[in-house]
Amino acid sequence: MKLDKSTSNLRTKNKYQCAYIGVLDLGTTSVRFIIFQLNGMVVSESYLPVKQYYPRSGWVEEDPTEIWEASQEVIKRSFLQSQISPKEIVAIGICNQRESTVVWDKNSVT
Repeated sequence: MKLDKSTSNLRTKNKYQCAYIGVLDLGTTSVRFIIFQLNGMVVSESYLPVKQYYPRSGWVEEDPTEIWEASQEVIKRSFLQSQISPKEIVAIGICNQRESTVVWDKNSVT
């Protein structure tokens, strides 16, 4: 069967009919995951706060393990809430605090 232009466009349109964009936002005080339709409409959103630690004046720290675990949890919650498959995500955006770093001791696991 030879495809003409209209049939090809129809297949492309159907391919993205159930397509979504996921956004993981790693903020200063929280982690959030939002699933959008391609037209920008929000399908689901999940949020968890992240605790800050103030070891001394002018310093703010967060636990990277807590951020990682919160990220996994908000993603899971958004998929459960929306009842869509992760396979339907065609793109993912990640937003974070630009000044964040994770520092570890190369001689230990901490």
